[in-house]
Amino acid sequence: MVKIVKVMLDYWAWIAFPISIFWGLYGCQFVFPNHKNKLNKFFNYSYQFNINFISSLAGWCCLYILGNRYLAPNIEPGVADLVLFIFVLLGLTCNLPYTLFGIAGVFSELAKAMVKKIEPK
Repeated sequence: MVKIVKVMLDYWAWIAFPISIFWGLYGCQFVFPNHKNKLNKFFNYSYQFNINFISSLAGWCCLYILGNRYLAPNIEPGVADLVLFIFVLLGLTCNLPYTLFGIAGVFSELAKAMVKKIEPK
């Protein structure tokens, strides 16, 4: 297992960038397959490519950090490793931005509900 992690850490950029580009292109192709307006199509494709590419690359960066923490002799696994592992899973599957948007939406809805409760009738 240590040998696999070392190889992954040595060549992570050669793995991360092509896969991140693939996820970016995959998001463009399958999220918005047909558009009549070319400008709208361009911006939607750009948005999907960037959000999927950056999400995947963030997952790979978290995997790199997690791998380095695994190989470090003085560091014991803790809550930070669990958080990194969750970020790895969400990032590599390109669900990280959507999860963060969802969490932000939950806080927004909670704030609206609190304001409704506080407002006098």
